[in-house]
Amino acid sequence: MNQKYKQMKYIFLALFLLPSFLFAQSIEEGKRAIENEKYKEAKQIFFALTAKSPFNAELWYYLGNVHYILEQKDSARLVFNKGVSVNPMIASNYIGIGKILLDENKAAEAKANFDVEII
Repeated sequence: MNQKYKQMKYIFLALFLLPSFLFAQSIEEGKRAIENEKYKEAKQIFFALTAKSPFNAELWYYLGNVHYILEQKDSARLVFNKGVSVNPMIASNYIGIGKILLDENKAAEAKANFDVEII
């Protein structure tokens, strides 16, 4: 009985930890694609990740940032706003919105986004 319990415990741990490892690896692949200027690949990676984990605001930031880099500002704004709606406690999406506002010469609005206090 004790041996069977140990086996079940290891199987459970493997099933629980494996998806998180794969997920983290995919985030790293997306970041690496951005670093290597493979923006379309990065966009595909982060799009897939947001579909799998739609409540992860960090993923929305990376996807929005790729849109921003590709000068798809309307898409970037939508994605950053989605990130804020998913979790308003993640500052990176506010920064993304602020970058777009600066590009539009809306310094005061940009500053308001940069100055958002996360408690």
